[in-house]
Amino acid sequence: MRCSSFTFFDCSIYFTIDMNEAQILATYKAILATTRQMLVAVEKNEWDTVNKLGQQCKQLTDTLTAHPIRQVLSKEAQKEKVALIQQIFACDAQIRAITEPGITRLHHYLSSVHKAFE
Repeated sequence: MRCSSFTFFDCSIYFTIDMNEAQILATYKAILATTRQMLVAVEKNEWDTVNKLGQQCKQLTDTLTAHPIRQVLSKEAQKEKVALIQQIFACDAQIRAITEPGITRLHHYLSSVHKAFE
């Protein structure tokens, strides 16, 4: 069976085409860990790190969407998955709360510069 792989932190994680329950949960845990690291990097204004972690997060997310879940998760695994997703959303909300004001200011600045050259 063919496997896809990617580098996450300093190790390689391999996922088979049909992800099993443990692999699915491991992927959500990796997304949460990456999102938490992104939050720390945002708080420290380490934008290169944020970008790198964002790319890692996208790879992980793409892994989930590229391999449709054909297996029904156990009730326990489903609860864990939901809890992980809620934590991911909470970190994402914190990241957006920090970054959106700066993005809004940048948008207004660029709009005013654009209008000045019209």
